[in-house]
Amino acid sequence: MIMKTAIALILCTLLAGCVTTPADARKQAIERKLDEVVIPEINFRAVGPDCVMKFLEDASIEYGKGGKGVSIVLIRPESPIHPAPVAASDPFANDLLAEDPYASGIFLNIHDVSLREALNIICEVGGMTWKVEDSVVKVRVKEVKVSPQPPK
Repeated sequence: MIMKTAIALILCTLLAGCVTTPADARKQAIERKLDEVVIPEINFRAVGPDCVMKFLEDASIEYGKGGKGVSIVLIRPESPIHPAPVAASDPFANDLLAEDPYASGIFLNIHDVSLREALNIICEVGGMTWKVEDSVVKVRVKEVKVSPQPPK
C-alpha cells in the first residue's frame, strides 16, 4: 500500500509539473537573469554582432548578482560570404565590417534596459533572433543574401 501511494504521489507531482530537471532549473535561472540584469547604458556605432554579444555577456556579469553572467552564443548561417564593398574614401569605414556582410553594424543608444529588452532591441535592429537553449542564450544571425562582386 505504501508503494502504491508513493508511486501515485510521484506521478501526480510529475503531471503537475512540480518537479524540474537540472536543465529546466538552469533555463529558469537564465530567464530570471535576463530580467534582473539592468544595463545603465548601451551605445553602439557600427558595431558588429560579435562585439555586441561580448558586451552583453560582460554586462550580465558586471550588473548581475553573484558574479555569474549569462553565456551568449552567436550562431551564423552556414553559407559562403563575400566581402561587401566599402568606399576607399570613407575615413570611418571599419575594415572588419568590410570583410563581413553579416556585420553590417549596429547603431544603438539606449538606457536602463534589462538584458532581455536589450537582446530584443538589438536582435530587431541587427536582423537576428534569440532564445534560451542548452543553458545559454543562442543568438542566430539571419541569412544575408549577398550579390556577387562585380569584376574589377
